[in-house]
Amino acid sequence: MSSNKFKITVFILLILFIITFLFTLFFVVKTADPSKLNPKVLPILGKLPFTKNVIKETNTNSTLLSKEELLKQKEDELKSKEELLKQKEEEILKKEEELSKKEEELKKLQAYIEEENNKLENNKKAIKDIASYYELMDPSSAAKIFEEMSVDQATKILSNMKKESVSSILSSIQPKKAAEITKKLGNL
Repeated sequence: MSSNKFKITVFILLILFIITFLFTLFFVVKTADPSKLNPKVLPILGKLPFTKNVIKETNTNSTLLSKEELLKQKEDELKSKEELLKQKEEEILKKEEELSKKEEELKKLQAYIEEENNKLENNKKAIKDIASYYELMDPSSAAKIFEEMSVDQATKILSNMKKESVSSILSSIQPKKAAEITKKLGNL
């Protein structure tokens, strides 16, 4: 009988040892971070009935954590891109303002140029009109008036007259002034 008692005692101790081992394993798995466990051990622990749910739960938690971290990274990326877009938008607005200012300056300049062109055209027309008056005059009378004008004024008017009229007027002007006017007419 003593041998039977011994066997029963060993059997009970073995069962207690197994139960203690399993509870210890359960608490270790429950408190341990599965990501830090050896990857070869995880499938084995996942098959045991009392650790299967814990492993799945921790895997789910770690998956959620990694997804949360991924979302946080994406959020950070979006924030940095948003900041970059705001900077670009500010730059574009500044450039638009500068372009508007330049456009206004160009409009003013264009108006000024058109005004000056109109003045120039009116001046040319006035000189042509004056030239036509002198063409109708007697060349010796016109020559007396040209004697009193500056060389520049005389040149502008004479350059708008017919060659025959110019030659008649120049022949009636003092030779020195006629030479100056002729010189200026040659440079036009």
